[in-house]
Amino acid sequence: MILYKFGKIVHQNGENIIYEAAENAYSIKVNPNSKWALDVSSKLYIYEHRTEYSEQLYGFKTFRERVLFADLISISGIGPKIAFSILNEGWEKVAAMIVEKNIDLLSVIPYVNAKVANTIIFTLEKKMLKMIDRENAREQINVMTTSQQEINELETSLKVLGYQKRQIKYALDHIDAGGSLEELIERAIVAISQAPEFRN
Repeated sequence: MILYKFGKIVHQNGENIIYEAAENAYSIKVNPNSKWALDVSSKLYIYEHRTEYSEQLYGFKTFRERVLFADLISISGIGPKIAFSILNEGWEKVAAMIVEKNIDLLSVIPYVNAKVANTIIFTLEKKMLKMIDRENAREQINVMTTSQQEINELETSLKVLGYQKRQIKYALDHIDAGGSLEELIERAIVAISQAPEFRN
């Protein structure tokens, strides 16, 4: 079993990278939402995913991300695509959601409904308690709950102002959190107005 390799990324196309290590080149899938530097020597944690029909390598920046990914895809109904979507939240935040049994926050993640969230919690709660203490988890949840409330208020406000769903999604993906609702709305409007795809 490969745990990690030390080398460098020489090419990236979305979720696919070519990773050179010890004079060998490997085709590896990574989370496309993470930032990956080209031609910089670094350690890459590897997970080998084998099925009856295929074999694929997945790469991660940290060991804990690798562990959580492996745990997630071991659950029936969760494949690499959903696991990566969950990991976009950050392993520590996901661990906190699981430890605190917060189905509502888990269910906000794309491709995760209440049933899947409940299964994740039931399966991984004890293991996640070994990776994050409950007090830290509670603090994480408080921060995330406040942040989610701000997002919900911003989304509602933009809908009232007449913005389309894809414009709202773009704004939520491209503005910094924090500040008053009025400041968030202002940032969102600026982001939408400056986006090339929304210009007439």
